[in-house]
Amino acid sequence: VGVLILMLIGFMGGFTGFLQDRDELSQNAIFIGIISFSFTTLLFYLILNMKSFKWIVKNKGMSWLVDNIDEIRSDYQRQPVNTIQALTVSFLFHVMSILRFVLLIKAVGGAISVYHLAVVVTISTIVGMLPLSINGMGLTDGSFVYLAVKFGMDYEHALMVMLLTRAFVIPISLFGGLLYFRESRSAPTPAV
Repeated sequence: VGVLILMLIGFMGGFTGFLQDRDELSQNAIFIGIISFSFTTLLFYLILNMKSFKWIVKNKGMSWLVDNIDEIRSDYQRQPVNTIQALTVSFLFHVMSILRFVLLIKAVGGAISVYHLAVVVTISTIVGMLPLSINGMGLTDGSFVYLAVKFGMDYEHALMVMLLTRAFVIPISLFGGLLYFRESRSAPTPAV
């Protein structure tokens, strides 16, 4: 749900940027957004129509995936209020994330439009999800700086924003990791 909301926000930013500036980067963001939404719509159709989805993954030995998706799908259908709440919380989370970047950019003296920033944050967040580095280090930072510069922000300001972001994120991640390891060590081991 969260990634879909993030993609929607990035698509809206790209669309607004294209209407305002008619730039090629926003046009590319719209194109990528349309492809992403088409793929996601097809995937959701397959998931909602479980017969076709089961047929696709049946021979792959992935019955656990079908069962898990079927359980999530039925939860969303049985509890529409919770689904709407999850969508709302996800939307607010991503808007607050973009506002955090707006404040950091203002703090370092940089400038970029909010709609272009929405595209930059969306793409750099999705790139950071690729399982190529720990916590997206390097991938998120590099893609953010590259795209922000392409949208007209100074390189120094974009780099400083990402350094400040890492300075905030690393201690929080380390604290979460310590809590996780502490919790997993104190959990009783199941008897065999």
